[in-house]
Amino acid sequence: MASQFNLEKVNVPEIVEGLTAIILSPIILPVAEAMKQPLVQNVIKESIVLSEKYQESVTEATQVWNNVTADVTRERREQFRYRTYQAYPDGKSQVAQDLINVMSDFNTDVKQMTNGMADLRLLVPLALSILAIRQVLVKGLELEDIPWYILAWFAFDSFVKLNNTTESQPTIY
Repeated sequence: MASQFNLEKVNVPEIVEGLTAIILSPIILPVAEAMKQPLVQNVIKESIVLSEKYQESVTEATQVWNNVTADVTRERREQFRYRTYQAYPDGKSQVAQDLINVMSDFNTDVKQMTNGMADLRLLVPLALSILAIRQVLVKGLELEDIPWYILAWFAFDSFVKLNNTTESQPTIY
């Protein structure tokens, strides 16, 4: 299993201290032993003090980082918790319902203009069928632009879907 990296579990000051000891010990200690001069000893002491200050700074920065990430995480949770989502009673948005109403009104107008002979459920698939036939006659069976079989499929599919009612469902014995 892959473990996740967690900054809170990492002890950065210990890592810095260990790396400092590993890198600087082999260099500084033999020089200090060989020289035994106050200047070298002072440089070593100041290096240790500087290393401790660096470790403190890293510890403070790590604490600030952890606090900031905890605040951001808490704010995200609160924002998500109070986010409101509008529920649609019939499962449709207002825009979708308005579009359905416009098309329904247009369908009623078409039905009245044709004295009940046709409506959009017949005319849309018929128009797509005519486009499919025109495409075959003009372009043949070439697969350019909109192929005839796509238009034919849309004509068939829209006819079936637009005329699907519970009354016309076939009964299987």
